[in-house]
Amino acid sequence: MELKISGSKNRFILKEALVFTVAIKNGGASPIQVPATADNRNQALTYELSGPSVPAGLRFHYGPAAEFRLPGDPQMTTLAPGATQEDKVDVVNFVPIWTPGKHKIRIRLQAASSPDFEFEIVAGKVKSAQVLSEGAEISTGRINIAFLENNGTIYLGFYSEADGTVETPAESYFVPFGHPGESADASLLPWTNFNRGSVFFSRYAWLSGGVFAIQETKPEDRVTLPLDGASIAGPPLMVTSGVIQLFTFKGNQASLWSLPRTGSPTKSWTVALPGVPIAAGAALGSKALGSPAAAVFVIPGKDELILALAQDGKIRQHKIEKHFALPKSVPAVALPAKDAIHVSLIAGADEKGEFLVPVEVIWHPDQKDPSVSIGGSFKPVKQYVEALSAYSPLGNPPRRDWVVALEEGEVISSRSRGVARKFGDGPVLPLQLAPRSQQTFLLVHKPAMLLDLEILR
Repeated sequence: MELKISGSKNRFILKEALVFTVAIKNGGASPIQVPATADNRNQALTYELSGPSVPAGLRFHYGPAAEFRLPGDPQMTTLAPGATQEDKVDVVNFVPIWTPGKHKIRIRLQAASSPDFEFEIVAGKVKSAQVLSEGAEISTGRINIAFLENNGTIYLGFYSEADGTVETPAESYFVPFGHPGESADASLLPWTNFNRGSVFFSRYAWLSGGVFAIQETKPEDRVTLPLDGASIAGPPLMVTSGVIQLFTFKGNQASLWSLPRTGSPTKSWTVALPGVPIAAGAALGSKALGSPAAAVFVIPGKDELILALAQDGKIRQHKIEKHFALPKSVPAVALPAKDAIHVSLIAGADEKGEFLVPVEVIWHPDQKDPSVSIGGSFKPVKQYVEALSAYSPLGNPPRRDWVVALEEGEVISSRSRGVARKFGDGPVLPLQLAPRSQQTFLLVHKPAMLLDLEILR
């Protein structure tokens, strides 16, 4: 009997899924019986792990539900001479806290032992990160995030909500999703108005050297859009067909692009804006509405804030006098029903931006002017860095939240009543919010966990 445990790579970041291939080969002249590798009852196949995560070493038996081991004997497989049984196993959950450093793992079955497979756990460094929001018809019970690590790999994390009422996310382990390469600047996975698990394809996107790229599986399927100095307004938007809709702006021009699953991107339209934006956001409407895409552009005016709403190649604008556009204050856009488009943002209550104020503007199709709601102003205790607004995925009208990042990693939110707080090592920048039906989560840096979600409070 010949045993082998191996991995497709030997470098893993903290909290990454540790997937190894276990191979059992019959090197003899007669058939043999071996236990199924991933059978929960398999007590014969032993794993031996060494390294800084387990200073005294660790021996364990693999099972998908190791803490609730089933009674009885494992399923057995007959291996003919020369035949091999191969299975993939993920061993990350067998160690409560992994420590960076070099590790070894081997397997034993009866008198046979495999060679050591050496691998290294590294702390990892997040180059960019995002929350993958999903639309109003979705309530999956989990929050998905994506991040680009310094090695050029995009990872996904799935934070399960253990209790849908309390809405507390459980820890996530990270799974490699795509590898655009070390030249990539940011991951830009698309926002959807459907459960992305309900389709049979996954598209991952990134920004690299002023070029937006999106790919499904193979590099030959990659679709690229050179931005030519333009900025992206909000996240890429993906409808159920897999087509990506991307808003861009340059100077006082805004455009909507369509990127198919294969082929070349096409420009749907370009419109003139009433000024040069300094921030923008975008969203899809529900599938029931035909998934209309809309973007809002935040434009500084003379003693006024201008909001320009772009949809279907048309512009609607509204001026809010004696309020001011803030740099890096990204607005939220929501299309919860046919009768309204909601926009929320943090604005300056004075020209210097010393006092901040939450603003909501709602466009109704049967009204010439939108309705405007302006909250109470507040003065942050530390220097403003950036701001982000968000709408809950459920509800009409949707619940809105906002967060303001300050110097030294502190934040003020719609739920903190002006009190600055510190979460972990500070929020991920650009800010990322995960709004749910009752709570809103902020994506933050944490050394031992790399990334985590904290409830706004």
